[in-house]
Amino acid sequence: MLCGLSIGDFWSMTPREVLLVLRAASERRLDGLDELLIAAWHGALWGGVQRVKKLPDLKDALSRRRAKSRPRTLEEDIRRWEIFFRSVKPEKAN
Repeated sequence: MLCGLSIGDFWSMTPREVLLVLRAASERRLDGLDELLIAAWHGALWGGVQRVKKLPDLKDALSRRRAKSRPRTLEEDIRRWEIFFRSVKPEKAN
């Protein structure tokens, strides 16, 4: 799986443990995006100052991006799964 979890591990874990692994994988991805944003900011600062009149503050750029990606609570995840399972009709056995 893309989050680094094997199929065997997935089936041996509780839903809460899987959620923790998925959130950790998401945080790793966000950390990678932060590194790219920092590199782009420094590149613009050092290489493109003549074209940019005012560069936004790096702290502001990082905090805005993180603020938009609020993780869902466990209750929100449970509610979403309940809606999904209600929408799926079980197949009848022949």
